[in-house]
Amino acid sequence: MTRYLLRPDRIHRWAPVAPALFHLALVHVHGRASVERAEAQALRRLR
Repeated sequence: MTRYLLRPDRIHRWAPVAPALFHLALVHVHGRASVERAEAQALRRLR
């Protein structure tokens, strides 16, 4: 999900609250640690 949100063609097309809502939905289902670990991996790949 993080990769999708941060794609160059999508990054500026979200309502300000959308990324936070997606993050909270993922945390609710998968737990904070696994979501933050996956997000960190996705961000490292984008650099």
